[in-house]
Amino acid sequence: MDQLINILLVDDEVDYIKTLSERLAIRGYENRVAHDGEGALQKIAQERPDIVILDLKMPGMNGMEVLRKINESPEKILVIIVSGHGTDREEEEAEQLGVHSFMKKPVDIDVLIENVQDAFQFLGTCPSWREKGND
Repeated sequence: MDQLINILLVDDEVDYIKTLSERLAIRGYENRVAHDGEGALQKIAQERPDIVILDLKMPGMNGMEVLRKINESPEKILVIIVSGHGTDREEEEAEQLGVHSFMKKPVDIDVLIENVQDAFQFLGTCPSWREKGND
């Protein structure tokens, strides 16, 4: 890979997220993992990822709440939602909140990688999008 993409994976299903993390790493994508919304927000503040791959249904702070918090931050971060329980209404809400893509589990790793590459290209072609106050 020519450029390093900083990815944060957020899901409370430990085995699933471990497998996803390994599959991304095998393909050259370094990533970090958080198992709940609060942990995700801490890692976002510390590591400033480019892309967050986010589950919706988690105990405590759910994925939609995390997405709202990400949108409140001064740094723009692209979010890809991957959920086994997402409804059409949640997908519409996520789109209104600016989610980059919404995928349903089980997700094909190659399709997820295409979404990650698309998101990273968007960041590369629209650097001003990441600046505070530019939407």
